[in-house]
Amino acid sequence: MVKSALLFLLNSSVLLAFFSFVFTFGLHSNWENKLSYSSAIFFSVLGIYNFHRLYKFQKKQLNLPMSNWVAKNLRIIQLLCSIGIITSSTLFVFLLKFNLANLLLLSACLLISIFYVISKWREIPFLKAAFVSVVWTVILVILPSLLQGKYESQSWIFLLFFYALTIPADARDMEVDQKKLNTLPQLIGKKQSFWTVMLLLNLFTLLNHFSQEIKIGLIAFNTIWVFIYHHFEGKQKISVEFIDALLLVYGLVFWFK
Repeated sequence: MVKSALLFLLNSSVLLAFFSFVFTFGLHSNWENKLSYSSAIFFSVLGIYNFHRLYKFQKKQLNLPMSNWVAKNLRIIQLLCSIGIITSSTLFVFLLKFNLANLLLLSACLLISIFYVISKWREIPFLKAAFVSVVWTVILVILPSLLQGKYESQSWIFLLFFYALTIPADARDMEVDQKKLNTLPQLIGKKQSFWTVMLLLNLFTLLNHFSQEIKIGLIAFNTIWVFIYHHFEGKQKISVEFIDALLLVYGLVFWFK
C-alpha cells in the first residue's frame, strides 16, 4: 500500500509539484502573495508534467513500466492534468493582474513547456536541458521577483541550479535519447556528468546570499546527496526525484535563513 502510494506520488508528479511549492514559498517568503503564487506553481507543475506524460503515452514514447502505469491510472492522470492547468491558469491571471508584459512572459514559458514535447524543439542539439532550466528560472524566480519589484540580474544564477537538476534525468535517458540531442551525459559520460551536477550546485551556493556557515553546510550536503544518488543509480532503480528533492532542501533554507 505504501509502495503503491509512493509510486503514485512519483509518477503523477505530485511530489515534484510539492517540492516546487516549497522552493517557491521559501524563496519568496517575505511576499504577501507567496502562498497564492506557490500554489499556482504547484498546479502548473501538476498540469504540464501530466500533459507531457499523456502525450508521450499516446505517442507510445514511454518506457514499458511507465506506459503500463499510465494505462492503469489514465483517468486520474487526465483529471490531474485538467485540474492543474485550469487552476494554475486562473491563479496566474489574477496574480499578474492582467499586466500584458508579465502575461506575455508567462505565455512564452507555457508555450515552450508544451511545444518542448509535441514539437521537434527538444531535438535541437544542446537545447534539451536549456529549455527546461530557463523556464523553471523564469517562472519560479524571475517572474515573482518582477511582481514584487525586486528583480536583480543576479537572479539568473538560478540557471546553474535548475540546469544541474536536469542532468540526472538526461543521464537516465541517455540510452533512449537520440544521439543528435547532444545532452551533457551523451557528450561527457555519466560519471563526469554527476561531477558537473555537484560543481554547478556548489557554484550556485557560493554565488548566493547565504551566510558562510550555510554555504559550508549546503556544499557538504550537495556533495553527499549527489554522491549517494550516483552510487545507487547504477546499482538499483532510484528515482530522479531524489535529486529533485534539492528543491525542497533549498526552499527550506531560503525560508528559515
